[in-house]
Amino acid sequence: MSLEYILLTVIALIGSFAWINSVRQNGSKPLEPETALKAMP
Repeated sequence: MSLEYILLTVIALIGSFAWINSVRQNGSKPLEPETALKAMP
C-alpha cells in the first residue's frame, strides 16, 4: 500500500469516529433520513 492510501484510510477512520461521537453527544438517531441527507456532500 502506498502512503496516500494509508493516509486516506486514517482520515476516514478518524472522521467516522468523530461523527459517531458527535451523534452520541447530540443524542440524535444515526439513521434519520434528514441527517443522512445533510451528511451527503
